[in-house]
Amino acid sequence: MRAPAALLLCLGVASAANAAAGCDRTCLKDTLDRCVEAVVAHDPSRLSVARDIHFTENLVPLKFGHEGLWTTANGRRDFNIYVLDSSRGDAVWIGILKENDKPVMVAIRLKVLDRRITEAETLVGRAGLGAADTVAGPRPDFSQPIPAAERASRERLIAVANSNWDAMEQGNGDLAPSCRGRARS
Repeated sequence: MRAPAALLLCLGVASAANAAAGCDRTCLKDTLDRCVEAVVAHDPSRLSVARDIHFTENLVPLKFGHEGLWTTANGRRDFNIYVLDSSRGDAVWIGILKENDKPVMVAIRLKVLDRRITEAETLVGRAGLGAADTVAGPRPDFSQPIPAAERASRERLIAVANSNWDAMEQGNGDLAPSCRGRARS
């Protein structure tokens, strides 16, 4: 998958709880909140994780809880965007942490199965965030449910997320259409 965080950001509205995943929307959000707190506290023991957890930071495999942002985070801002898909056990938190006292934009994607984290992917934006200390917060649309009649199919959302890379590579924002306003395909 080319852009997992962008894809999950577009998914916006999650489906009903899945017995196989064992974690509904509330459980996923709580797991994300505990994960962010654990990162800032440098304490992975606060989390229920699979023995063979797969962890990456900025696409580099690292030892979960002991490398990367886990050793350098030292605070957080009240800036939270949650994307929760309980049908798949996927959860994303996008927010602002402090790393060595400097603001960094962070996206954390978790895969939760049987209430254990089996995958953790962290993307850390360490450059170009001069206003991260002063930005008011996420746009309100990020937390608004999309009416069922306006929701796009999963396939359409994947295509939109993937088109974002084409738009960036070619410098043409028209190549990345909106997730909203399209009939379900």
